[in-house]
Amino acid sequence: MVQPPIIVIESTADVRICPTLARAGQALEATDVKEGVYRAFDSAGTPLELAVTSWIRVEVREVPGASPRPDELAGMLRGLLRARGYIEADDMTLSLDALVQLCSAFALG
Repeated sequence: MVQPPIIVIESTADVRICPTLARAGQALEATDVKEGVYRAFDSAGTPLELAVTSWIRVEVREVPGASPRPDELAGMLRGLLRARGYIEADDMTLSLDALVQLCSAFALG
């Protein structure tokens, strides 16, 4: 079961934090999804699938049987925070939830 919020990372430049799968899909560009620009996770670090269902519609979906990868998501969020000058990102004791909260300060919606 997907655990909101939905975190979508665009390369290593931006992050979007959305309350639902539907809202995350609305925030993404189909062209970028086709080019593999985004990586999506739920708040537990479980990878999500991005699919273009029509020429402009994007869906973000649960991947059946996907295992959470909290360390992978935490590493990506730390990289984003470091790039923005947040020295707190180097604190390895920060939980995934705390990293998401820090990213929400500059996240796109």
